[in-house]
Amino acid sequence: MFKLVKLIAQPGSWAADMDKARFNRYLINLIRAVRSNMSNKVYRILNIILIVWCCGLFVPSTYALSQAEASEKLLTPNFEEINNDWWTEWPQLSQEEKNKWLTAIRKNFDGVVSDIDYSSERHENIVLIHDLLDSLNKLVTHQPEEQLPEPKSELTLQSWLALYRSTERLNNERQRIQAEKRQRTDAIRYIQGQLQELNVLHRKLEPQSFERASNGIAFYAAQINMLYAQEKLISTDKQLNSTQAKFKTTTLRLAQSAEEITSSPSFDKQLTLQKNNLLASIEKLKSIMSSLQRRAWSSLKGEKEIVFQLSYQEEKLKLISAQSQLLSIDILLHISQMLQGMGQVSQPEWGGKKARLIQEYELLNSQLASYREQVLVSGEAANEMIYAKTQRTVWEYLEANQKLSNELKSKLRDVDFYLQSYQQFISLRKGWLSELGFGWSLWSDQAGSSLDSTINFTLFTVNEYPVTLFDLLNAILVIVLSILFSKFLKKVLYKFGQKKAVSESTIFNVARVLHYVIITTAALIALSILGIDSSKITLIAGALSVGIGFGLQAIFNNFVSGLILLFERPLKVGDLVELESGVRGRIKAINVRSTQLKTRDNIDVLVPNSEFVNFRVINYTFSDPLRRIHIPFRTSLDSDKDKVRKVVIAAAEEINFTQKDKQHAPDLWLKTIGEFSLEFELVVWVNANKLPDNDGVEAAYLWKVESALREANIEVPVPQKEIYLKRVTKVNKSIISSLEHSED
Repeated sequence: MFKLVKLIAQPGSWAADMDKARFNRYLINLIRAVRSNMSNKVYRILNIILIVWCCGLFVPSTYALSQAEASEKLLTPNFEEINNDWWTEWPQLSQEEKNKWLTAIRKNFDGVVSDIDYSSERHENIVLIHDLLDSLNKLVTHQPEEQLPEPKSELTLQSWLALYRSTERLNNERQRIQAEKRQRTDAIRYIQGQLQELNVLHRKLEPQSFERASNGIAFYAAQINMLYAQEKLISTDKQLNSTQAKFKTTTLRLAQSAEEITSSPSFDKQLTLQKNNLLASIEKLKSIMSSLQRRAWSSLKGEKEIVFQLSYQEEKLKLISAQSQLLSIDILLHISQMLQGMGQVSQPEWGGKKARLIQEYELLNSQLASYREQVLVSGEAANEMIYAKTQRTVWEYLEANQKLSNELKSKLRDVDFYLQSYQQFISLRKGWLSELGFGWSLWSDQAGSSLDSTINFTLFTVNEYPVTLFDLLNAILVIVLSILFSKFLKKVLYKFGQKKAVSESTIFNVARVLHYVIITTAALIALSILGIDSSKITLIAGALSVGIGFGLQAIFNNFVSGLILLFERPLKVGDLVELESGVRGRIKAINVRSTQLKTRDNIDVLVPNSEFVNFRVINYTFSDPLRRIHIPFRTSLDSDKDKVRKVVIAAAEEINFTQKDKQHAPDLWLKTIGEFSLEFELVVWVNANKLPDNDGVEAAYLWKVESALREANIEVPVPQKEIYLKRVTKVNKSIISSLEHSED
């Protein structure tokens, strides 16, 4: 008992400092003392308390040991057995802890590498580790200076412009840092992949070999590189957060400063002076460009052409940039006058000018990309592309033009901001109605300029004549209006024909001829709009004749056949015809290439026009729509012929399309007296134009005739045959023998 109390009473202050062997001996003695007193319940409770107490001692001591082991691994790099994750706690360390880590890493690394054999590869990795440690030390110890916010003062238009430019600079800086952050993140991913590859390779190499130690040094260099990449990412995040905070503050200040801005006549004089200087620069640039345009571009080929065009594009970019800056100054002058209460709300053509400048910028930017692609494709020959007048290479022109293009883009953003600010000032100083009027004027100018540049864009050229979108739309409009006019004229002609009782076929032919005349005239007008001279149509006709002679022969044949059908009029719309192929139906339309027939089964059939001209065609309604139909039927031999005649003719007259006039009255013919019946034939005249579209004319007459005969008790005979069977008692033996012989 005394021994147990003595062990428990030992102070625990040294527990965290004792080594493993001493702590293990202490724990074993404590457990033995507890076990010797297990008979008493009090000591059992005391046993539980001791276990909990020992755990309390063991956990901090174990933690201290693990920390010591980790520090030992960190302080003494082992290139034989690499440690994968000692550096993972770096982002969570404070600056002081990072400085301690770097001091320990450098000291112990120098001590380890001093005892190893050097090779060229090892030497490069060791130098790399030293350089990375130096850079990492500078990065950790560097503390960016915090800029104090500028005190608020009276905001003039000039200081407002400086505030806007500061906002633009911070925005560009923010975008640059965001791009840098993405690059840092990609670099960390790449180093992680490199560490994984080196780790896998390290496990495959022979232990205690020269290659394994060299790979360990390379792995350690990659780990130090990971520390540097993580620290750069942390620094980039801090810089990005600081820049975003400044940008937010400046943007908010700029947005809330509209009511505080003032201006003065002295600032107007400065703007006017800048405007005059820009006008002089613009005139000078225009003279330079006109001198360049006077040169024969067609005489410049290949390399010289690209360099010359780049030099011309450089002057063009300068001109557009000066015009953009001039537009900005003009807007600022109006803003200054409004702030001083000197000017009224004006609506100059700023929207149109801005739209034209943007279009010029986009065109020049696309041309620059095309020139760059041509230079890259030319390969080594691009190094010899030099403009003799300026002695500048094509690469210098590309770099200068790209820089001018970026500056022009920034100035166009300035123009857009000044226009929005002017609209905001109008709303504050003149009211929302003036703002609405200015906004409408600005939008209409931009829309008109965009529409004008779009419809005047050259699509292609015909005989050196530029064909724009406006010309093409005019040509299409002429064709569409001619088609609509032709359809309207066709409806008018049909109404006129109905009032004057003109035949449908005549109206159709006249409408079709007028349609061809209108379309042909419209086509000639459209061709003249597109720049095709009417005198050249003969050449086009000659070319078409060659095409007709080969591939378009069948189409041209059908077209000419359609004209023959229209003017000779062997067929008319509404005629009932039957072709040599057996197709029968009514003509619904005679078109350029084919004729539309509708059969009795309500099926539309398109027949080539040449078939009506080159083959036999039966036209049931060519000269007279009346046609005679023969309906055969029969009755029994004992039927009364006069009664049959009376009943059948009366039944035929009940059908509405039967002709009942004296010349075309129905008639009944007795055709044949057969063995068991009288064969009659009902002869009727019908109007083909009044017949139903289906093929049921004969069926209608047969239906009526059969019903009338049945009501009159007139028998319709059915063919009958009588078969007589004679019983044979004796059979000729010669017949039987002949049959048996035939079977054999």
